Amino acid sequence: MHFASTESTINLFADDTSVFISAKKLSDVFIKSHIICSQFIPWFSSNLLSVNYDKTCFMLFKATKTDEFTVTNDNFKITMDNNVIKRSNCINFLGMHIDDNLTFKNHINFLLTKINSMRGMFYHRREFISEMCCKMLYFALVHSRLLYGIELYSTACKTSIYPLQISNNRVLRTLQNVNRYYSIKKLHENYNLLPIDLLGNLCICKRVYSSINNHKDANPAYDCFKATAPKHSYSTRLSNTNYLYKQANGGFFGSYLNKCCSLWNALPIHIRDSTSTYLFNMNLKKYYFLNWKTE
Repeated sequence: MHFASTESTINLFADDTSVFISAKKLSDVFIKSHIICSQFIPWFSSNLLSVNYDKTCFMLFKATKTDEFTVTNDNFKITMDNNVIKRSNCINFLGMHIDDNLTFKNHINFLLTKINSMRGMFYHRREFISEMCCKMLYFALVHSRLLYGIELYSTACKTSIYPLQISNNRVLRTLQNVNRYYSIKKLHENYNLLPIDLLGNLCICKRVYSSINNHKDANPAYDCFKATAPKHSYSTRLSNTNYLYKQANGGFFGSYLNKCCSLWNALPIHIRDSTSTYLFNMNLKKYYFLNWKTE
């Protein structure tokens, strides 16, 4: 299918297809969309495939008020084989609820609903479950959900993350059978955990470490860190370190890559120079926990 159109980036997973289109002008985005849709129709027909238009939608990322006015005033829409593709403000992409402003509030609210529903189940059964089983239940039913996609949703604003952290604290208190005055830091220490924001930072830094050191588990999306080399050949204090240089433009400073570089460069050099992923994870987790200041 990647050869059906060269005007876009196509992502395939099982029977889900995602097409990413970018352009400098909003009108060019819709023009490209119509061209790409017209190119897909013969490909689907040749391969005896059909499109489920009830589950097909499009999304405009970071649309400004001017963009919204233009879409409404000029009646911009995307059609495919005479079917109008509806616009959506939030989609479920491989288990992640992604909204058009990338605030991840929908995904955080989804996690809140799931965790709160499990807390009642834990509360009524905790007296019949051993401490070890309680810990296993937490990591199987709660921690696994928090860990999925945390590199993305942990970048949300603190006011969005805070309710999720409170809900997680309540689950930990329930499973450890302690009162509400029990130390939050001790709650996490008992299960060898980090708070959600620091856990997200840990996962991001692990990805950067794997990318820089060319590990097999490195994600291709993080290969861009290799391009953050200095623009000069002068010898500086950072020349012989794995410091990530930033690009001097507004687009970069507002990007996810800037967040990753900032987290990585803030780490002590002895942690960044760890000889294995295991040592890096252990040292970084210890560093974050020791420097964690509870409110």
